[in-house]
Amino acid sequence: MGEIKVSPDYNWFRSTVPLKKIIVDDDDSKVWSLYDAGPRSIRCPLIFLPPVSGTADVFFQQILALTGWGYRVIALQYPVYWDHLEFCDGFRKLLDHLQLDKVHLFGASLGGFLAQKFAEYTHKSPRVQSLILCNSFSDTSIFNQTWTANSFWLMPAFMLKKIVLGNFASGPLDPEMADGIDFMVDRLESLGQSELASRLTLNCQNSYVEPHKIRDIPVTIMDVFDQSALSTEAKEEMYKLYPNARRAHLKTGGNFPYLCRSAEVNLYIQVSLCTQTQSTNAFSQNSCRKHLFCAYFYFLACLSSVCSGLQIADTGGHGWEQPRSRRAGFGGLAVACFLCPLSEHLVLQSHDFILSKIILKECFSFTKTLCFCTCFSVIFHVQQIHLLQFHGTRYAAIDPSMVSAEELEVQKIRLHTSNEQEEQ
Repeated sequence: MGEIKVSPDYNWFRSTVPLKKIIVDDDDSKVWSLYDAGPRSIRCPLIFLPPVSGTADVFFQQILALTGWGYRVIALQYPVYWDHLEFCDGFRKLLDHLQLDKVHLFGASLGGFLAQKFAEYTHKSPRVQSLILCNSFSDTSIFNQTWTANSFWLMPAFMLKKIVLGNFASGPLDPEMADGIDFMVDRLESLGQSELASRLTLNCQNSYVEPHKIRDIPVTIMDVFDQSALSTEAKEEMYKLYPNARRAHLKTGGNFPYLCRSAEVNLYIQVSLCTQTQSTNAFSQNSCRKHLFCAYFYFLACLSSVCSGLQIADTGGHGWEQPRSRRAGFGGLAVACFLCPLSEHLVLQSHDFILSKIILKECFSFTKTLCFCTCFSVIFHVQQIHLLQFHGTRYAAIDPSMVSAEELEVQKIRLHTSNEQEEQ
């Protein structure tokens, strides 16, 4: 169960991005929990809404990656609300408290349904810039439990957890998907009876989305081809409801692709947001460059770095990892850097260009990267990450103001020490 929970990435995230708790309702028991990472100057961030079984930290891999590309990301965990209108009103107050006029919403399962309901709720004074709906639905009747929705509050916690676990995938699974399910089970165990009962009530309470109220909002529908809690009919209904929506399909990923297929999900998110960035300031104003120009620059820098003996870090598996080998496979890496904007950017340090840990987040095998990224290379805009966001650390996942100068120096010393040990 502990593969993700004890991973360096998750521990790094929990140690660097603080969990905030905010009360916006008159009832002090309704506490919003959130992780807010990335440049605070961005006023139209991407907000993640979790599924029934999830907490805010299930999106930690999106936070690490997207903030490294210059986005501001907020992952939420909502308090106990018993109807959709109450949730929407509370969410509106939260946005007012954070001084956010408009936001991009990424919702997983129940989170996606609530994102649609909020967009519908604010249609007269729009607050939603775009929607990304992951394994989501538009009508609660698909679960055939609308008649039990008002009785969840009476059920004990173990029974509620059993209902949720019944929708998890079973049978043989690849290691990444198994680890993702184990992590979600662990997150489910952390939820109390009232939290679970309220979420199941929102999930099953008789309600549906009125598409004519949100027809002007760009929508991306993200789903998987393998087993998930959504039926084929529910997916087809989403396609009919949003005929002009972008469709982001993953071959595998189950109920939680943002955990077990995070690189592909992050890629789709960036593609979805690219068309909105110029008008909504979704990331720093100076962070865009034309892809072909930057890709050519990457190629030359990669060649130069190999010739000069600089370290190139390669990764294996999904997610961010520390350098494990100084043998990068130059041919494949150079072509991948040329085609794929998922490699982190070169930064200027003192008077020398250094290859600041070009980490290919191996979202696919090399062949998949070559084919997939060729299709998207024309529409991609690549971001330039400022050196101050790295501070010699592994990620650009935090705002520089969130870490003291002393802590940054300690991290730099550790990084340089580990590099010297590898050279020896």
